[in-house]
Amino acid sequence: MGVATDALGANDGVSVSVDIPEVLILAFTDNTAWNGDGDDIYVYQCVGGDSWVDIYASEDGDEYLYLGQTKYDVGYDLGSLSYANYIKFVGYDNGGTAPGYDLDAVKALYSVDHISVNTVPVPGACLLGMAGVSCLGWMRRRNRSLR
Repeated sequence: MGVATDALGANDGVSVSVDIPEVLILAFTDNTAWNGDGDDIYVYQCVGGDSWVDIYASEDGDEYLYLGQTKYDVGYDLGSLSYANYIKFVGYDNGGTAPGYDLDAVKALYSVDHISVNTVPVPGACLLGMAGVSCLGWMRRRNRSLR
């Protein structure tokens, strides 16, 4: 059974079960999976072949690309994505004796420093914008005093 954090870290035999109607989303926070040659991520299951899961990847956590379906350890190419910060697992009922895909770990086969998708204003741009607004205010006052 396990908890979601059991799927984090190395392939160590400690897993979390993803069953219907469960959805598990894991985020790369220290690194980002990069789209290189061939497979880009590798998914490890603790008990191979007992249940199915659909696997998706996303750069931003909003839009996901379907990678495929498995019940075993498997590698996936990120397809049209440049990179992936999020991997989503959607479990479903396989009618088997052991429900739930037992996710052990996800490995980025190609990895780069974490790519943040949050847009934060650059401090320099904010300062420049404030200076521009101040300058406009000064010019308006100056023009009034010249009349």
